[in-house]
Parts: sequence; structure tokens; C-alpha cells
Amino acid sequence: AILIAAVVLSVHTMWMTVTWTDWSALTRAIVATGIRQPTILNIAASHDVGHPSTRDAGGRWVGTYSCRWITLLTTNRSVAGGKGTDRDALAAWIAYDRQVLRRDIAERHPDLILVDRRGTFDWLTWAREDPETARLLEGYRPAGEVIDDGDVGRIELLQRVE
Repeated sequence: AILIAAVVLSVHTMWMTVTWTDWSALTRAIVATGIRQPTILNIAASHDVGHPSTRDAGGRWVGTYSCRWITLLTTNRSVAGGKGTDRDALAAWIAYDRQVLRRDIAERHPDLILVDRRGTFDWLTWAREDPETARLLEGYRPAGEVIDDGDVGRIELLQRVE
């Protein structure tokens, strides 16, 4: 029984620690920037914009959240309608999400920002609607893009200007 437990534990530990590198187009684009061990965050609707590519490219995630899920969910709920107090609460959540993004860019200085330009919602426009975030984004330049075959649109890479 102890031997079986040791084997199960060993296999489980290997499963949880072995990295299968996903050399996706996004991973290749991150590596192509030439930044060694880049710090990365995203402005995106889904965590797939950055994960697992950040790890596979040797980078470090510096975003507080894996994506802008707070804004995504509250925007979807706002579109569905609601009473005045609901709209106020939803607006407060979106303001909070903007604050977190602004703080992450200002304090963590990511080397790369991955921007979701897929679908109908323009995440870069959303980010730039906040004047302070727009000012912070002026310190970044386009560094590439990845066409997403599964979705209509692209992922844009913004690189911090030194």
C-alpha cells in the first residue's frame, strides 16, 4: 500500500510540474520580440490571451487578473438591462477593473501587453477611455500581432518603450 501511494504521489507530482511547451503563434510572437523573460499582462476577454504562452515563452505574468473578466461579465449584464441601482453597481465594478489595470501598468511596468482585438468588443478602445490608462499606454508601441484563426480578429502585442 505504501509503494502504491508513493507511485501515485510521484506520478501526480510529475503531472503537475512538467511543462508541455505550446509553441503557438502567440508564444512565437512573444519570443520574437527578443525580450528575455518578459513581464506580461493582457487587456482581453479571456485568459487564453497570455496563458500558457507567457510561461512557455519564459515570461512572468504581472497582471492582477488573468483577463478583464470583471468588465466582460458586468458589460454583458448591463446589456441585458437592469434597474438604476444595478447599473450603478455594475458601473462601479467596471471602474474597479479599470483601476486594477491602471495600477498594474503603472506599478508593474509590463514589458508586453497582449491586447484582444477579436470579436466585437474593442479592448484597446475600452482601456483608452480612461485618461490615465491612455497616458500609460503611450509608453508602448506595436510589437506584432497574431491572427486568430479560430476567432475573427487578432491579438496585438504592445511593447514598452525604454
